[in-house]
Amino acid sequence: MKPGHQAAVVSSQGILASAEDERPQSGGNETRSAAMIAMGSAGSQVNLRECVLFFRASGQSPNVNLDEFGAVSMGACKLFRPAKVV
Repeated sequence: MKPGHQAAVVSSQGILASAEDERPQSGGNETRSAAMIAMGSAGSQVNLRECVLFFRASGQSPNVNLDEFGAVSMGACKLFRPAKVV
């Protein structure tokens, strides 16, 4: 897991929340992934089904693996179903 992964929740109103991965500082705690922090910061007043979750890994590859995105983040996406994950 490389530090520097970033995520943002975006709606038609603009960027609602953004975050950087905090797993390295929290001993690998999956709930501190960039996607989880961004979705949580967007708050419950937002319907994530109407939002896009953008994720950028810190590496140069355009492909993202599950370790970079986070298994808990994947589960949250399955539960809350953002309109798209990019």
